[in-house]
Amino acid sequence: MAEVAGLVLGGIPIAIWALEKYAEPFEVYRKYHIEISTLRADLALQKRQLQLTLSNVGLDQPSTDELKECFNTKFPDIARDLTVILQRMDEITGELLKNLNIDIDGKPLWSNDPPDRVQWEWRRVKRSFGAKRREKLIGDLRHWNEDLRRCLEKPEVPVEDETPKVQALKNRFNPKRCNLIPQQPSLYMALSAKQRYGIAASVAWSVLHLSGSPWLGDRWDEDQAVILLERSSTGRKILSRYACASYLFPASTNPASPEQTSRNSFTHLIPNKTVFALGILLIELCINKPFGEIQEIRVSGTNSSPNTLLDVYSTALGRLDEVRRQAGDSYGNAVERCVKCVFRGSEESRDFDLPNFRREFYEVVVAPVQATYQMMPGSSVSE
Repeated sequence: MAEVAGLVLGGIPIAIWALEKYAEPFEVYRKYHIEISTLRADLALQKRQLQLTLSNVGLDQPSTDELKECFNTKFPDIARDLTVILQRMDEITGELLKNLNIDIDGKPLWSNDPPDRVQWEWRRVKRSFGAKRREKLIGDLRHWNEDLRRCLEKPEVPVEDETPKVQALKNRFNPKRCNLIPQQPSLYMALSAKQRYGIAASVAWSVLHLSGSPWLGDRWDEDQAVILLERSSTGRKILSRYACASYLFPASTNPASPEQTSRNSFTHLIPNKTVFALGILLIELCINKPFGEIQEIRVSGTNSSPNTLLDVYSTALGRLDEVRRQAGDSYGNAVERCVKCVFRGSEESRDFDLPNFRREFYEVVVAPVQATYQMMPGSSVSE
């Protein structure tokens, strides 16, 4: 063990010093100088890591007895293995010194020779101690040094508590609740995910059954979907089991307002306003935020107006990935179809008066939204 401690801890600095001496005559020979400097840098890094590893267990230039006492006291189960690692590092260091033509006492055999002699010595060393052998020795030294570090290094955090009670409580953590107190209280009644997806399914069914009728014309938008509250037997307000879609019958003589004209400047993006409005509502119900708030987040720091139809369309497209992450691909694909109006056939064939379009709308929009709701725990299933 004495040889291990003396050679591993003292041999590498000697090798580094010897390489400095080898490098001096080769200042003008870039190739040789780079080779020697690289080998020296590798050894310096390994020396530094070994010092840090030992310092982590309270050792600073330890003696043989100090190493043995530390291993047996702090790591009794692997003390023998740690000794083997240091012995292997000792062998590598000894082989390194031998190949650099340094005797076991750390004295270079050519220390008093002139520069020409030193150059000749390095060329001899380079021939017998080729690049592959140097790389293998450094690689082996790095490998054992890393193993030693992993064995002796203190963990940054203690092992996690795996008791059933702690695990059960950890599984109940909800990061969203941590953000509730710092936020401004909502003026609206909070809805659970089951309630929101239930509303989404109800509105999707309403669009299917009422579109094309006088009760749901092409000017309907998400602002006309009304959620009703009921009072329970105790007088507490609760969400009604029924959603209501209202329709405002416009006067035929009312001209379009300037705001409507501005919003409608990109109407070619929205071939079916009712289906698009449904897509916007489905996004709101999934993300659980009013669409106006979603738009404000998107346009903050820019000069764009959140009131243009183009901005509404762009904001909706930008939220499709988030919808898929929260509600799944089925719901997300249904929303994308509504926003982009992606259905079979020409634009003229996407009319709710046509049976084929109604069936397609049911299959690719209503059914996926209804299925998402029915997968929620405790959801009622109606035929």
